[in-house]
Amino acid sequence: MKPWLAVWTVVTVTLVVGLLAGSEGVPVCEGPLIEWTNDSFPPDCNDPIDALPRLFPFVAAFGLLITAGLAAGVWLIQRLRGAHVDRADQR
Repeated sequence: MKPWLAVWTVVTVTLVVGLLAGSEGVPVCEGPLIEWTNDSFPPDCNDPIDALPRLFPFVAAFGLLITAGLAAGVWLIQRLRGAHVDRADQR
């Protein structure tokens, strides 16, 4: 398995778990995965799991952006360390 794919998988699973943990269905009906709420008492709303198939492409894309940012940061750090080592060798 490629390292970036493993990192993307971990980041995406972490995002999904965080979204599910931050969403509460009936009777609270709050959180990022709640798409609709009726004004009944107690409130009626969708199950947070029902929103995942529609929102997963966005979560996966956001996970890919985070992974790309991490990869760019690692590459930049390695590049800067390599440039520093190269200058030290030239003296």
